[in-house]
Amino acid sequence: KEILSKYLAEEGYLVLLAHKSIIRVLVSYLPLKDQIYIEKGNRFGSYKYLSKAKKNKLNIYSFDEEGLMQTDFDTFLKRNHDKKTLEIIDGIFSWGPTHSSLLRKSGYKEKQILKTGNTRFDHYVNLIKNKPNEDYSKNEIILICSRFASANPNKKIKSNKDKRDGSDKYIEDSKKILNLMIPLPNIIREAKIKNKIIVRPHPSESKNLWIKACKGLDNVIVTCDEPINDVLLRTSYLIHNRCTTAIEAYLSNINVISYEPITLPSPPHPDKEFTNAFANYVCKSNSEILDCLKLNNQKKQYKYNKKIDRFIYNLNELSSLKIVKILSKRHKYIINNNLILVILIIFSLPIVVFHHKLYKIFYKLFRVKYYNYLKQKNGKIKSNSFLKINKEFIQLGLFSRITMFIPK
Repeated sequence: KEILSKYLAEEGYLVLLAHKSIIRVLVSYLPLKDQIYIEKGNRFGSYKYLSKAKKNKLNIYSFDEEGLMQTDFDTFLKRNHDKKTLEIIDGIFSWGPTHSSLLRKSGYKEKQILKTGNTRFDHYVNLIKNKPNEDYSKNEIILICSRFASANPNKKIKSNKDKRDGSDKYIEDSKKILNLMIPLPNIIREAKIKNKIIVRPHPSESKNLWIKACKGLDNVIVTCDEPINDVLLRTSYLIHNRCTTAIEAYLSNINVISYEPITLPSPPHPDKEFTNAFANYVCKSNSEILDCLKLNNQKKQYKYNKKIDRFIYNLNELSSLKIVKILSKRHKYIINNNLILVILIIFSLPIVVFHHKLYKIFYKLFRVKYYNYLKQKNGKIKSNSFLKINKEFIQLGLFSRITMFIPK
């Protein structure tokens, strides 16, 4: 989202980039009439703060971070789109044609569905443009990505009715795949492959099964702390099963191995035609994976697969620029050096942050499991520089997770 923030600032907008918990308080209680509020998603329960933002007369836009991989419409609708919010959201950013179809079924009108793609991949699109022939053949890491937060949750499910992100069938099959993937680090070591292995569970997934399986293995780490784009810079091979990290690895010119040991129907599972469009190798067995890993880290050239267009809008273009174009056309009142607004936000932030810090201390002392869950889910973010002066805007780091972009 930092790339989007910078482009918005260059266009003349004042931008505040922060954790969703911070932003939700500000849009709920500050007099921010006619400003633009971009929310991470519209999961069930969003209405309580989106409705407050609408009463404050904000223009509300939303990403749908869970939408790309969804094929099970019933689960998608129940978990990701509260019907009460459909009338108060001005626009939702669609990943691609399949996602747009789901949004229509969810009840969004055509004018609300904005066909921009997702900013998640902009960093990698820039990487391709700036370093199109980057040589990754000297990289060492074998990265194994696990996407099984539903089958192996790090957070206790409140009730049996809460299926998290999937149906009973989805969770049952996910457990089967997880059990087949867990032995992979040991199998790779038994094959005398000595590359460093990083196992990266989903941020909401329990690490315990993986830690137990990797115990005693040399140079194997189980972690999801480091930002994925930094890990990929040192990665030679990615092994995954229908995980969106495959897209980022593909755009980073890394060898992608899709592991498909059993048949997973769509729905409820992600479409294999989609995820495998980003794969260099599709492996149905452990021996096939080992054969791929013994190819001595062959250098590969980035080549666009046109099958991707069925799922993602113009992946080779920056989604941030499309979003800026839409917002600037819809909202002509570009904010430029709004001193009162800046002062209002800056003076409110310490109160909100202090309030969150108190909760964090409470969780750390009295709800240790929940604290550890949040710590793993949020990961580590590099500290912001306090002040960066760019040609068209000033970037101000207010707290570790809060940045303000002020147009000149």
